[in-house]
Amino acid sequence: MKPGTVLFDAGKFGALTAACRTSGDGDLFIATRQGKAIRFAEKLVPPQGGPGIRLEKEDVVTAVAAVNDDSRVFLADTLGMGTLRSMAGFAANKSAGGGGKTAMNTDCLVAALNADTPGDVFLISRWSKIIRFSLQEVPVKEGVVQGVNCMAMRADEVVAVAGYAS
Repeated sequence: MKPGTVLFDAGKFGALTAACRTSGDGDLFIATRQGKAIRFAEKLVPPQGGPGIRLEKEDVVTAVAAVNDDSRVFLADTLGMGTLRSMAGFAANKSAGGGGKTAMNTDCLVAALNADTPGDVFLISRWSKIIRFSLQEVPVKEGVVQGVNCMAMRADEVVAVAGYAS
């Protein structure tokens, strides 16, 4: 890749909202703020870019993660709820750009992180409250769930999530 190469045409596709590192031969899991997601083979994305998920009115993409059939994805929302979603229960689409299906019951998804490597997760609130916990403490689910309480929020909200591999 040459320095200065344009990777993404924001004028054509809108502002970049998420990115991830991939192996080149897996799937992409794209999640929206309303808890919808789509999974498809990353080789279906053309070099010049293209639509990944069809969005409902007032929805935006919040996260993208590299996955495969054996992967797990940690999903978290602004209310401090979180879940580990098994990709065995989230079938891949045959094409990109389709409508998403519910990945987590929420109206305010903040993050979707690949959780294949054992490690810890940090939830960070708007008021700079931080909590760290092991991914092993979160139950793995194959179906749609609301999640478990990962962080007590009161009048605050989760605004960022980061993962740390052990």
